[in-house]
Amino acid sequence: MNATDEERQAVWESLLLRSNRGVLMRGDIIETAAYFHLSRFSVARIWGEDQLDGQTRPLLTPAHKVARLRFCMKHVQLGANGDYFFDPMYDVVHMDEKWFYVKRIDQKVYLLTGKDGKAAEEPTVQYVHRLWPVVERYTTQRASVNRPAGVEEHRPVSITRKISRRMLIDNLIPAIKARWSQNQKHMHIRLQQDNARPHVDEDDPLVLSAGCSDGWTITLSNQPAQSPDLNSLALGFFSSIQSLQCRTVPRTTEELIAEVRRPFNSTTADTLNKTFLTLQLVMRQIMSCGGCNDFRLGHMHKDRLLAAGTLHDAIPCDVQTVIDAHLGIDMLSALSLKVW
Repeated sequence: MNATDEERQAVWESLLLRSNRGVLMRGDIIETAAYFHLSRFSVARIWGEDQLDGQTRPLLTPAHKVARLRFCMKHVQLGANGDYFFDPMYDVVHMDEKWFYVKRIDQKVYLLTGKDGKAAEEPTVQYVHRLWPVVERYTTQRASVNRPAGVEEHRPVSITRKISRRMLIDNLIPAIKARWSQNQKHMHIRLQQDNARPHVDEDDPLVLSAGCSDGWTITLSNQPAQSPDLNSLALGFFSSIQSLQCRTVPRTTEELIAEVRRPFNSTTADTLNKTFLTLQLVMRQIMSCGGCNDFRLGHMHKDRLLAAGTLHDAIPCDVQTVIDAHLGIDMLSALSLKVW
């Protein structure tokens, strides 16, 4: 049952009175749901939606907003019936990097009855065992309390432009060619990356040569600056892998690698489709708010649509949103010239 605006306000005020500095005690949501004759999921959603968003977002200049609007407009297509819709982006491969941690800060665990809990300690947050996606094997020179000397282990490698180029040429591009349907070899495949300094340029000759050999057309493209919300990996894919990996208790680097690979390899096409649909929702919001990043996404109920067999791979974009994006580009472009 959907709650009215008055009921939502009453639920919010009731939870606010129960909370201590914005934190609810165990059972508060269930008791509130029973009092208002609502489901606990509805009450939890009201509490989550009405809280202030503590996420820190990148600072955007008018030039950044123009680039974001133009990027989103490139992904809007006009259908045969005259309606606009977003490109499902089957020809785009997103690239990004992420740290994965053996354990999280403030991670909660369950203890058996009669067991005394001992707090985990680290010298600083920087010493929490974590792993970068690019690693190298090395032989330990000294013994420690965890292993003897002479053991082969993994350690992270700092990303440089040379390493990025090698990963593209030796790993990513060959993997795309091996897995891509040969019937669609003629497609122009775009590798989308952010503007991090270690990443290669869009017109890097060695990467272009590797991507455009054997009849393929695989090129690089940069997403707008200050726009991590325009990358499907940062939007949800990394989070889904991290949440599954955090259910395990790896103790070594090798165990962490195995636990990250397991959810990655088990990712389904439906999960990826939902992530790209979220990206399309973000693009639509960007176009509606003039390139800003302080919007909040609505609920699309993707799981419900998926269960009903009505979840598509692209969402519509109304004419007014397209008009707003064009007006935003014109206004912000003029403002950028004035500031300059």
